[in-house]
Amino acid sequence: MIPNSLTGLFNSIGLNGFAVNPCPQDTLFLTLDDGPNPETQSLLNWMDAEGISATHFWVMENLENFPVSFSDLTLQNIGTHGFRHIRYSSLNWQAIEKDLELCKNSPFSAHPLKTNWFRTPYGSWKPGLMKRIRRNGFRPVWWGYLFQDWTDSFSPAEIGRAQENWAMPGQILVMHDKLIYQNRLKTALLEVKHVCQKKGIRISCLP
Repeated sequence: MIPNSLTGLFNSIGLNGFAVNPCPQDTLFLTLDDGPNPETQSLLNWMDAEGISATHFWVMENLENFPVSFSDLTLQNIGTHGFRHIRYSSLNWQAIEKDLELCKNSPFSAHPLKTNWFRTPYGSWKPGLMKRIRRNGFRPVWWGYLFQDWTDSFSPAEIGRAQENWAMPGQILVMHDKLIYQNRLKTALLEVKHVCQKKGIRISCLP
């Protein structure tokens, strides 16, 4: 994944998609990668009950294995995270186009919660990729701040300690919907909610 320290560099060479501009002055954007999994349905319902909005970037192959119901959800929407969770930077253009085509023609593509936001697996990138993503009808997006919540060393307390770096309008946060970290993710999301409430910042899914 692209570390936080490189986002400024990528912006400077024209790789946008690290912040939403313009945006409401009181809003940041929460995103979750890598779902769905057997506990994603429970997570979505819990997030709605807690009033926490997010754009969930799903791997289409995972969705085939773990169907999710959306009938009662009001605060979430869904982006695409590749058909397979594989680094696009390691693929040739033919393989990338095939993966994008599979995403575009997924049975989920017409769902009302589905957006045209697209984040590459692992945040991988190479010159020319944004043009290919857009040509297939998607809007590429990366992030402004990456919580390393998929690692064993991550502690939700780090969210509060690092708030000056991420709790700001227009910011795109990324966390991960990993089955083995589900309980810890909920604790982390509550801390994000707490910090944002204290600062008067609204958490939103991507527009």
